[in-house]
Amino acid sequence: MIAVAAAGCSYGNLDVTGKPCPCPGGYVCETMSNTCARAAGGGSDAPAGGGDAPDGPSDAPTIDASLGCLGAGGTPTYSTTFSDFSTSWTTAGGTWIQPPGGGIEQADINAPLTYANHELGTLPLGFNISATIQLVGEATGGAVEVAVKVDPMTTSMLHCNFDPKSGVMYLQETLNGVAMTTAAMATGDIASVPGYSPLAPFTMDVLLLGNAMSCCVEGIPNATVTYSQFTPTGLGTGVGVKTYLADTKFAKFALY
Repeated sequence: MIAVAAAGCSYGNLDVTGKPCPCPGGYVCETMSNTCARAAGGGSDAPAGGGDAPDGPSDAPTIDASLGCLGAGGTPTYSTTFSDFSTSWTTAGGTWIQPPGGGIEQADINAPLTYANHELGTLPLGFNISATIQLVGEATGGAVEVAVKVDPMTTSMLHCNFDPKSGVMYLQETLNGVAMTTAAMATGDIASVPGYSPLAPFTMDVLLLGNAMSCCVEGIPNATVTYSQFTPTGLGTGVGVKTYLADTKFAKFALY
C-alpha cells in the first residue's frame, strides 16, 4: 500500500488520526480507508532530505509527508530533467524546444492550448507530482500548468493552473480540448514573499487521490487549491506539463 499525505495547513497538536484525507504534516493518508494515520517517526513538519532518480522509472516508491507542500518526497517512481523528452514524451500545440542549460521550454507565448504528455499506461490510486517551472513571459490571462489523467487522443485531462504574475491558481477539467468550469480557485499571497519575482523558478506540487485533486506552489502562502469531487470519465493515463498563453521552461518533473 502506498500512503500519501497533504501537508497544506497546520493543525498544531490536534490529533487527526482517523479523520478524512487530506492530512497535515506528520500524518499519511491510508488509501484503502481514505483516513489519516501518524507517519512512522512522524509528528514533525520539518523538511527532510529526499532522493532523486535518473531520467526514467525507478523502484521502491515512498511518500514522505514532511516534504513539499503536498507531501511529495522520498524516492520518485519517475523523475526527469527532460533528457528523455524526445523518446518518452509526446507534445500537442506550441513550440517545444530544449534550451541551453537543460530542461524543456514551450516558447510560443501565443499558444492557447499546448501540452507535453508522459504516458504511464496505468495510473496508481494516489500519487504526487513535483515540477520545477519558470515563466519566461506570458500574454494576458496566461498560466503555467501541471496535468494528470491526460488522454492525447481526445485532448482531455485534469490540470492545475498558476499565473506567477497575479498569484491566481485554479483546478480545471478539459474535455475534448475545451476547458470546462473551474473547479476550485485561490490567490497566493505573492506580495508577502520577500524578493518575489514572477520570472523566478518555482515548484508546483500536485496530489491526486481517487477523485480528489490538490495542488500548491511551494513557499507562497495561500497558493493551495483542492477539489474532491472530480468524477471524470474517458480520461487517460498520462501525466505532463501544459501552458496557456505562456512561454515557460520546465526544469524537472518527478512522480511519487
